[in-house]
Amino acid sequence: MATAAVDKDEEDMIESVLNDMVNSIVRIEERGTSSIVDPHVGSRVCGTSADARKSDLEAKMRRVLRAYAVYNPRVGYCQGMGFLVRLLAEVADDEADIFWLFVGFSEPENNQNLYEPGMIVLQPYLSKFELLFSTHMPKLYSHFMAEGVHVATFCTRWFLTFFSSFETLAPTLVIRLLDIFIIDGWRIMFSVSLVILDELQQQLLKHDMEGILRILQFPRSFMPEVDESRQQQLVRHALAFSMSRTINSA
Repeated sequence: MATAAVDKDEEDMIESVLNDMVNSIVRIEERGTSSIVDPHVGSRVCGTSADARKSDLEAKMRRVLRAYAVYNPRVGYCQGMGFLVRLLAEVADDEADIFWLFVGFSEPENNQNLYEPGMIVLQPYLSKFELLFSTHMPKLYSHFMAEGVHVATFCTRWFLTFFSSFETLAPTLVIRLLDIFIIDGWRIMFSVSLVILDELQQQLLKHDMEGILRILQFPRSFMPEVDESRQQQLVRHALAFSMSRTINSA
């Protein structure tokens, strides 16, 4: 009986946290566009009221996040998951597809989970990126070190959300990058991070820690708006980094 009560309390706690997380993510408004996904997704919701669509999205996210908490109770849920699940929910109709896509992204190598407690899986990726950052952009890296800005401070959010937070990159661009990730793996994650820093380098060099962190928290606001041509340019830039010898040998 006592065990049942504990289980019920834990279920209630999970439900409460999931509700808060989903509500906070769904409230984030996409800047300057009515659809955060490619045109065929926009046409699919045409004629549906915004409230009904929002309600359906919230329910779908809750079910997927709840299913994942049951599937992997040791990891459960953590900050960052909701952004990726939201984006996947926009491009896939079937909740099973959303769930297994999320599992695939969160367990990139050897069934190790990116959201592992203590960041034991994430930390090697951060260390590798730091080496790449210092190699490709030594001047900016030295400036960051002088200002006390460490890679984990900004890259943790980028990596855990797969850039799917609206403040980081345009969602249509993130969808393309996720497609590449399926083939290219973590090289594209490192490459995109380098592209963001490269695009913002001249601005970042002018700022102290506070200014640097403000820019890196909302990098999209400090970069030109991404149209189709600009999107292709950024993807080419990322792929060029991805194919470089230093990324493949680091």
